[in-house]
Amino acid sequence: SSALCLFTAISMSFLGSIAILQEGSLFRGQTKFTFWIRAGPYVKLKDAVTHQRWHRVGLNTVHGLSLRGFKSLEQLTEDDLEDYFEESVVMGVDGILNVDGRADALLRPFQTIEDVPEEFLIRKPQLKLNAVAVAKACNLPASVTSLKAFHSKLQLQLERLTPQLPSLEADADCHADADADGTAGCVLSAGSMYDFISYFEAQHALRDVMNCPTIRFNPFKEETPYEIAKRLGRAGRRTPIAPHYLMIRLFEGCSKILVNDWEGIRSEYMRAARLYLTSSVSWSEVLQARSKVLHVAEACFVLISGFTARRPGEVRLLERDCLAGNDEKGWWLKVTVIKNHDHTKTWVTIPNIVARAVSILIEIADLHADEATTNKLFVTYAPNLKRFVELNVDRGITEFARKLDAVSYEEDGVEKEWVWYPRQFRRFFAVLFFHRFNGGMETLCHELRHWSVDQARGYATLDTEAARYWLKTEQEFKRHVATTIANDEEELTGPLANRYRKLSERSKRLLRGKIVLVDQTAAELIVRHMGRQANVFTVNAWSTCGCPNSQKGTDKANCRKGGKGQGLGASLKDAGTSVCGDCPWGMQNSAQRAYVARDAGKTREILDNDCRPQNIFKMLQERRYLRLVELVEDPA
Repeated sequence: SSALCLFTAISMSFLGSIAILQEGSLFRGQTKFTFWIRAGPYVKLKDAVTHQRWHRVGLNTVHGLSLRGFKSLEQLTEDDLEDYFEESVVMGVDGILNVDGRADALLRPFQTIEDVPEEFLIRKPQLKLNAVAVAKACNLPASVTSLKAFHSKLQLQLERLTPQLPSLEADADCHADADADGTAGCVLSAGSMYDFISYFEAQHALRDVMNCPTIRFNPFKEETPYEIAKRLGRAGRRTPIAPHYLMIRLFEGCSKILVNDWEGIRSEYMRAARLYLTSSVSWSEVLQARSKVLHVAEACFVLISGFTARRPGEVRLLERDCLAGNDEKGWWLKVTVIKNHDHTKTWVTIPNIVARAVSILIEIADLHADEATTNKLFVTYAPNLKRFVELNVDRGITEFARKLDAVSYEEDGVEKEWVWYPRQFRRFFAVLFFHRFNGGMETLCHELRHWSVDQARGYATLDTEAARYWLKTEQEFKRHVATTIANDEEELTGPLANRYRKLSERSKRLLRGKIVLVDQTAAELIVRHMGRQANVFTVNAWSTCGCPNSQKGTDKANCRKGGKGQGLGASLKDAGTSVCGDCPWGMQNSAQRAYVARDAGKTREILDNDCRPQNIFKMLQERRYLRLVELVEDPA
């Protein structure tokens, strides 16, 4: 199979560089490990890409052990393993394979560029050292040529050999986060550290079935991978939550681009592309129009990431048939979940703005549909190359946000700039869902597609800044409701609104004749009353719920009658148009009353089209309809 060819190629690249493995024990233990993670029932790793990653982790590990004189995993002691991690593994593949020392040993004897053998040089288009040839001469696996750190070291060697040439800056991305097998940077990320720890744990767990010398003890019995990574200075850092007004400003700006600007940008690009074919405009004008299209694609990526809680890789895997539904009944998005190693496809609910973003991305991919088509979503056709190219929408988000004035913020009187990256949107979704809309942790765990509730809880941890933001938002909403009632700005109906209105009228009567702003003072009194009642407001399509977090208030709520729900406050899953209408904690504005009226009309239509004989379900539907009609005709 293609997967087998892939593993064979990787293994051969290592075999040529590790002569000691030809003795058998280390390499046999690694091949047995790869066999059992692919064929055995002991693990649930089903895709070849994940198998390849673990195979590479294992090969790097045994390569490093062979350099330190070990001929078998069975020789390892706990002290040996501790030293191996502290001295080598923490520095990633660069440290495990001693890439720096081996490359230096090869190139240090050369004093000038003329001394370097021609096979180690590439002269065109510019002079540089041949990474592949150097790696081969150092007996390093071919995979090290993908290390940015390796290329940085070669660049430093080149500058030493050619002092007369202008110095080129070494790769600044040397300290970027490593890939899962630790091949992308100088130091190891927390996730990669966990992989190397898990490799030894798996070797011990599979010792009875591998039938070869392997590690004889449970290597990390007393510490979790996180504790070990933390002790070695490689613990993962929690993704920070952006200042919330910046996040909302970014989402607002992206939404405006999609709603207000896309049609004009699309027309401008199509016009420029047509005129370019007739030589009426230059290619630079086409590129200028194209840059605006890419700007729209970035806005689509931000909105999809922010309102679906999908990982950046999952967003990039979206295909053009991923959308289902409509504005009336709701929208669904088919996504690929990649964290569970299965690459499972599943459907998630999405708001209308995400559906619009996906539709626009399809339009972007189809801008040159007469020349070529594709099933991918985050691609665009490059007329000069005559092929589709990937949209790098997950890079440069900070510069994109800067154009929307969503970077600068003030903290403790100091002006700062926020650095954006995609994972922040996923955590913002978790905080927003759990703390602002009272979502259940189990539901959040499902939305994030996590393995456990504990893992999801880490995403929803509420920091001080977020707490201040939500408290301020809730207080502003309370003040809005109070001011609306005190000023009679909008007809709010429902038992809760009626009580507030009576309080407002009583306050106004007491304040008449005093030199105060009557309406403003009445609104303040209503806000104080809300605070004493401990009202917690939740806005639904059919009503605004003000059920307090108290046992007395919970017992009065319609949605909690009959022992429904858990804890204190409203049970949103048991709420609905026919439940909340006359609830003592409910109130409605005109839009919410219109929603209830539409629901009543749909219920009537269902009853009219129901040709079945009378039964209990039909009777319940009729009762629900009569109750909705009553709420519509007498909303107060």
